Amino acid sequence: MPDPKVPERYKAPAEAYEKLGQFPHCDPLILHRPGSCEYCDAHPEWQALREVYEINFTGEDNPQKSPCPATKYRPAYQAHRWPGNQPSKGGEHMPVPMNPPTAWEHVTQEDWPPDRPPRRDGPPPVDRSARAVVGEAVGPGEPNVAEREDGQQRGYVVLSGAERARGFVRPVRHSYRHLTCGTVTTMGEAIAETYARDPHFYDSTYCAACRTHLPVGEDGEFVWEGSTEKVGT
Repeated sequence: MPDPKVPERYKAPAEAYEKLGQFPHCDPLILHRPGSCEYCDAHPEWQALREVYEINFTGEDNPQKSPCPATKYRPAYQAHRWPGNQPSKGGEHMPVPMNPPTAWEHVTQEDWPPDRPPRRDGPPPVDRSARAVVGEAVGPGEPNVAEREDGQQRGYVVLSGAERARGFVRPVRHSYRHLTCGTVTTMGEAIAETYARDPHFYDSTYCAACRTHLPVGEDGEFVWEGSTEKVGT
């Protein structure tokens, strides 16, 4: 008998769970293209069926195929906000596909209903004026930048929770490596989400070993742990 506590749209996957075993992601409707996610690659027969049935993988928007079922009720970038839904390789979350905004937006622009908002690929542009502070503040959105004994600031500016909730353009990553000394530093959730929402928001970050702030960006000194991607790019 179906579990009445299971949400309606998850009842079919839940009833089939014993037959299918472990799903690749927390949302059982998510399935990524072969080679892009180690969890999905563990189910090559499921991936093959999507190819045969001409159904888009999560995050893809081929108008010649049916939309991914995971995007029927929410945009792909919202589904990918939860780390358990993000494509992963070697334990590192991979860049998250941003299309399609919803399955309804799978149709061509020419067929777009005039009473619906315009199509948008991915999250809306960031509003950098929507600021908050973690730690000590000297005013609304203004951190206390005085340094503690360990070299960290007493407060740090971040994008507000509401602004971060509008969607990420990068995976949420918490650790980075200083290329000069090799030390891995871990940041808090609000700062990690700010980087994911706006990768260019900061011009420097803190090294726990050097006990100081150093540049990020293309010419910066840090890469995300487990990758060669520069922090701030």
